[in-house]
Amino acid sequence: MRKRGEGEMASGKATLRVQSVVLVVVLLVANTILGFWLARETEHAMAEQIRARMMDVASAAAELVDGDALKTMSAADAATPDYERTMNVLLAFKDNVDLAFIYCVRERPDGSFEFTIDPSDDPAAFGETAKTTSAMKEASQGTAAVDLQPYEDRWGRFYSAYCPVFDSQGHVGGIVAVDFNAGWYEDRAASIERLAIVNAVASFLLALVAVVVMARFSRSEARYAQRMLEASRYDSLTGLATMAYFFETAEPARTAMIAEGKRPAMVYVDVSGMKFYNRKWGFAEGDKLLKEIANLLAQSFGHENCSRFGQDHFVVSTHDANLNERLDAFMAAYARLNDSKTIPLRIGVYTDELGEADVSTRCDRAKLASRKCAVDSHSTYCYFDAEMLEQTERRQYAINNIDRAITEGWIQVYYQPIVRTWTGKVCDEESLARWVDPERGLLSPADFVPALEDAKLAYKLDLAVLEQTLAKMQRMRNAGLHVVPASINLSRSDFEACDIVEEVRMRVDAAGISRNMVNLEITETAMGLDFDYMRTQVERLHDLGFKVWMDDFGSEYSSLDYLQSLHFDLIKLDMRFMRQFDNGARSRFIVSQLVKMAMGLNIETVCEGVETREQVDFLREIGCSKLQGFYYARPTPVDDILARYEKGIAIGFENPDEAEYCATVGRVNLYDLASVAHGAEDDGLREYFDVLPMAIVEVADEWFAVKRCNESYRGFMEGIFGDVHLNEQVPYPKADEQGDSVFTRAIRQCAANGERHIVDETMFDGSTVHSYVCCTGKNPVSGVTAVTVAVLAVAKPGPMA
Repeated sequence: MRKRGEGEMASGKATLRVQSVVLVVVLLVANTILGFWLARETEHAMAEQIRARMMDVASAAAELVDGDALKTMSAADAATPDYERTMNVLLAFKDNVDLAFIYCVRERPDGSFEFTIDPSDDPAAFGETAKTTSAMKEASQGTAAVDLQPYEDRWGRFYSAYCPVFDSQGHVGGIVAVDFNAGWYEDRAASIERLAIVNAVASFLLALVAVVVMARFSRSEARYAQRMLEASRYDSLTGLATMAYFFETAEPARTAMIAEGKRPAMVYVDVSGMKFYNRKWGFAEGDKLLKEIANLLAQSFGHENCSRFGQDHFVVSTHDANLNERLDAFMAAYARLNDSKTIPLRIGVYTDELGEADVSTRCDRAKLASRKCAVDSHSTYCYFDAEMLEQTERRQYAINNIDRAITEGWIQVYYQPIVRTWTGKVCDEESLARWVDPERGLLSPADFVPALEDAKLAYKLDLAVLEQTLAKMQRMRNAGLHVVPASINLSRSDFEACDIVEEVRMRVDAAGISRNMVNLEITETAMGLDFDYMRTQVERLHDLGFKVWMDDFGSEYSSLDYLQSLHFDLIKLDMRFMRQFDNGARSRFIVSQLVKMAMGLNIETVCEGVETREQVDFLREIGCSKLQGFYYARPTPVDDILARYEKGIAIGFENPDEAEYCATVGRVNLYDLASVAHGAEDDGLREYFDVLPMAIVEVADEWFAVKRCNESYRGFMEGIFGDVHLNEQVPYPKADEQGDSVFTRAIRQCAANGERHIVDETMFDGSTVHSYVCCTGKNPVSGVTAVTVAVLAVAKPGPMA
């Protein structure tokens, strides 16, 4: 029994050993299989990563290529701007990205493919047949694709990525192809296979220890893969889903909501003014605020439903049940964040009430709704409505039809006069685009200009306006009329879409128009995109002889910063200053100081939105150089301008030979003696009171006339003579006639020798008027001289002895 028991024990031990060996073998085999599986998965993941990289390069290049130009391009177009732009795009990627070749192909009618543009050192000829792959065929149908197997042609063996380039009609106009050497990919795949074999051999040699090590390695790989997956899915700063991962999860979430009987909604959150918050509090505080916003969104709507789309924009996928209450609670909690050191949120909401749409479209519509929110110090939200839907359709219509609109003459230029305050004559014109659609009628600029800017197509519109303006100048010159400079608006996107400076120069020179006859208006918003880059562009324009105006001055926060670093020939005061003109003295004081500052910087000024005589008089008195607004005229087509001249009802164009004289006289600020007394040796002038009675007097050989005066001068003259008549030519009395005065002799002497004079003249009531007289400018055409007169003080007669 004992031996039997020992045998059974031994047998049991042997069985246990066998089981242990079997277990070890099973573990080794399983571990070996696992090792090979992990190697294959790693190889597959690497292949996917390479393909994604290839696709990113092809897609980025395709975004910058014009599909309309590529579709119709031929070998004869090699020197055209479209061909050069496309070539430059491909060269930029060729020189800066690690790839073998990048080029364009397009499909022939017979289904084969031909090379079009190839910037390589050994390029394919235009029209040469390209090797067709399944991925290339897939791209020709509108879907980007990557070769899963290498192919070989006369340049070598490659894996390639293909991305379609769409024309304005949404059709494939061509394909951007990117080649990567097959050897590079296969070397890395082979190295992974060798690593797998080494791991398998090591597993057999190290036995159970190897199993444990491999198990730990597997767990480590899994954790690494999980970390990499999380990094690709979640924003590193806020922990919210990235835009790409949000697009993956939002649609299934929407389907689940509908199944539960809920109506989906998309919420877009724009943190308004983040740039200035960072400037004031620092980037660390800015990041802290963004993280707190993300945490609050996650608490309010669920972490899995929220995403950071980049920088200061967030998106939430939710339902519309009690949405207003939830948004109100969110904004109330937000106002208490960070010790109430926050900035406004502009929140847009899109619900499926207006129809179903894909995730991207719903996000875009929510973003558009956020732009409708009032820009003030309080957070608010707006819903995307039927009007916005119609506006979205109009925007898309503009994007799809801009080329046709230009070609078929739907884009027409209207000209609004800019009037010299001194003469009342038109000294410049602003060229404004109008879209006269044969089916939709007159489209508002708000319907197409922002849409074209967002689509990087505004340069086509702006260059078309320039071309029509140059043709109009030639027409006016042929009609024997004075030709005044025209101002052209340049969009912020013009500088991103093309070399707009060179495009403008080529067109102006080709038209035979002097460059100083074209003023280029750039908004403050455009300057804020990339200040250093924009400064270079402004300097280029100046070096070429163009004048550069800052448009909408005062509409943004950085106006004064730009004036410190850049020279503008003129600033256009935003029309909101005139809208607030009647709100009190504060707004007038601000305008007066802005004009004074501009004059100190030797910059001319235009005030937009002028609609009343009172505004005209005020702006003339403070020295605003030029005026623009409905008071003078609405934007008008060139045919109507010529018709007004034929009827004799036109405002009249300024003689270009008088422009410098008129500009000099018009800049005099009749509320600031320093604008004309600068450089005077008598510093005692500064001791007189601030607001002086001041006027501009034109002095001729036989007469003088008061051309401009401020209210103080008008009141002074009315108190002495009973009235003052502007522009009335008053003959000089003879020396022995009554009326010959110290004043008239002084202004004639000043006009003759250009010297300043202090004049003391006793009036009929015995009081003494102390006046300052100086020469301001001489008209080279009429020969008259402008003299500035300032009444410094009035001394009343003393008591009789």
